Amino acid sequence: MKRNSVLVLGLVFGIALFISGTSFAFNQKDLDTVIGTRQCERCDLSGANLSGANLQGASLSECYLPQANLGNVNLAQANLRGAQMAACLLPEANLSGADLSGSDLSGAKLLRTNLSGADLTNANLSGADLSGANLFPAGLFRADLSRANLSGADLRGANLQGANLRGADLQGAKLLNANPRDADLTGANLTGAAWTDGLDCGRGSIGVCKK
Repeated sequence: MKRNSVLVLGLVFGIALFISGTSFAFNQKDLDTVIGTRQCERCDLSGANLSGANLQGASLSECYLPQANLGNVNLAQANLRGAQMAACLLPEANLSGADLSGSDLSGAKLLRTNLSGADLTNANLSGADLSGANLFPAGLFRADLSRANLSGADLRGANLQGANLRGADLQGAKLLNANPRDADLTGANLTGAAWTDGLDCGRGSIGVCKK
């Protein structure tokens, strides 16, 4: 009886591992379509490896891309409106001029990513790593940037109106001419950041720029 119980538990554990390992399996047909035509709306590309691909101007609105590898990919001017991109790998990718409005990029890795001129209106970037990213200028109207790492990011001229920056790391960020009107900066670390007027925020600038 005890042996049977152990076997049953082992079987359940094995099934759980199988399910967890395949929960982010992409659709090969969708992947081929994206690479071949650069058009595939609402496609399943979860966990797909598209690193280094040239997808400039691609139409991928509402695509499912969680945990996909998009490092160094060229998605300039792409339509990614409403895309599900949680925990995506996007280091040094080119997303300049891309439409990412309403997209979910929570926990995504966007280190040194080019987001110049990108539309991130109402996007979810909570917990995302945007350290060293180029957001000059980007539309972040009402974007969720809570707990995001924006250290060293270029946010000059960015529209941060109504954005949620609670607990965000903005150390050393550039914010000259940015618009943070009605933005929630509660707990945000602004130490060493160049504020909207060009003056540097001093040490201990938490939630407010102390000059």
